[in-house]
Order: sequence, then structure tokens, then C-alpha cells
Amino acid sequence: MAKRRYMGIGEETTYGTAANLSKFLDIVSEDLNPAQNIIYAELVDSRDLRKYAPGGYGISGGVEMFGEPENISNILKWTLGEVTTTTVATGVYEHTFKGADSISSFTAEIGLDDIAARRVVGCAIDSLSLESVKNELLSASLDIVGQKDSLVTATTPTFSALNPFVFHQGTVKIAGTTATGRVEALRLDIGNNVFDDIFTLGSRFLPRLEIGRREMTGSMDLSFIDTEHIKRFFGSAAATEPLDSLNTLALNALFKSSIITGTYSYELELDIPKVLFDTSKVNIDRRERIVQAIEYTVLYDSVSAYALKARLRNAESSI
Repeated sequence: MAKRRYMGIGEETTYGTAANLSKFLDIVSEDLNPAQNIIYAELVDSRDLRKYAPGGYGISGGVEMFGEPENISNILKWTLGEVTTTTVATGVYEHTFKGADSISSFTAEIGLDDIAARRVVGCAIDSLSLESVKNELLSASLDIVGQKDSLVTATTPTFSALNPFVFHQGTVKIAGTTATGRVEALRLDIGNNVFDDIFTLGSRFLPRLEIGRREMTGSMDLSFIDTEHIKRFFGSAAATEPLDSLNTLALNALFKSSIITGTYSYELELDIPKVLFDTSKVNIDRRERIVQAIEYTVLYDSVSAYALKARLRNAESSI
């Protein structure tokens, strides 16, 4: 029997109070590590350190995982903050995630073989990076800030049997036009700017969860087959040189997986109504293929009333 390695998660009702685990993630790796942040006193009495006191206790690090139809749902909720769920058919549900002014904290439990488990409370997603690259599974990289950890007895996890989304199941539209035949890689980074230094008198631990400005950026690698996206970088679909005003454009990515029931498949859609191309790199190197690398920034769209809408279809009735 395999030794128990897992990451269990559960949403907290009160920040820093351990929640029951509602799901287990079969992750790739994690490096959620604590720091004592010891304060050492440098004094005139000696060349050596002699006095010290524990500082603000902190936990930070990352989690690497693949984007599966039922393991990504909580991650999207805890990154963006808002979710609404509707019933599509019997046993089929759609969850719509949008950015909110607050996010929920959660408890994470890391199974360390059969020796023990580390329970980390007061976890918050500082950033989430989604990446779909040719010949690879959809990956999700998380940066997490936590309040404190403790040793607990390892439990027995149960994992979803669903396969991750994969690059060839994805379709991409740029400015409303299908660009699937040219997109070789698509990346989206969502940052919450979680404050990890809100220490107050009377405690070594973070007292609450506070977040700063939401930042969303990304990048794409495109097969260079024409100058369409150089022109869009210049400012419009017809531009041949940089313009004084820049047109925004929409970006949409849709991944479909296996069938849930009937004709309904597992789906993940990322809809971004407004992006600006920040950089465009089209370079030559010997006789290597030319690939256009674009970096973009996501803007809030007042017409759609969101900057990013993520839609997830799966068999979970609630998140």
C-alpha cells in the first residue's frame, strides 16, 4: 500500500480556526514552509549573539498541481472570491467565479507518508498561475500565505479519478477570432497581494486576512504566420506602427474534457473581455522557427462588470 501523501483542504468559517477537510488534492509538490523570524539582539557586550526573542511566525510557499475538473473549483473560489452555482441538468452544475473585494481563508493538511501530517491554518492564496502549453497538461501553481501550523495524525485521503484538462482539449479566441491553430502556450497569473506582515501587539501570528490590489497578467506564445498580432500590439487591427491610442481586445480560453452525463462535458472557460498587449517579441535565431511571444495585462470591463470570469462545469453541486 502506498504511503499517504496528500493535500487536504477545507474552507474556514473563522480565520485561523481549523476547518474540516472537504477535499483531497493529488498534487505534484508543495513547499509550504514555516519561519520563526527570530529577532536577535546585537549588543556591545560580546562579538557573539547571546540574546534573542521569537519574531512574527509566518508560513509561505507554493503548491504545484494539475487543473482537474473537480480539484480546481475551490482554488478558483479562494483566488477570485465570488462564486455562483447553477444546475444545468441532473448531476451537472456550472460554477461562475468572478473577482470580489475579499477572499476566504482555508485550512490545508499535508500528509507526510504514514508518519504524521502538518495542518496549516489561516491559508490564503496570494497568487494563482494557470498555464496551458503544447503537449502538456493544464497546470496550476499556487503561492500561499499561512498563519500557523501544527502536527496532527495523518488521515486516509480519497482522490478524484478525473483526468486533468490537456492542451489539445483547449480552444482560444483572440479579439473574437479563433486562434487555436496558432496558440502554442497560454498563461494567466492572478495576484491577490496578501499582506503577510500584519503583526500586532500581543501575538506572534497574523490576526486576520487582508489583501491588496488584484493584479492579472499573462503571456502567450503564437506561431508566427502573419503580422496580425504585431498590428494589435501597435494599437489596432490595421496599425503598421505604434499608435497614440491602444485598442483593448478580448481573450477567451475554453477547455473540454470527458462526458459527465448525456452530452454534457467537463469544461473550464476563462473569459477576459479586456486585455492590452504590453510587449511583443518576434525574433530570428539561425533557422529556428519564429514564435511570437506576447505579454498582456488584464483590465476591468465595466460593460461585462468583471475583469475575469471563470466558468467551471462539473458534477459538484456546491463549492
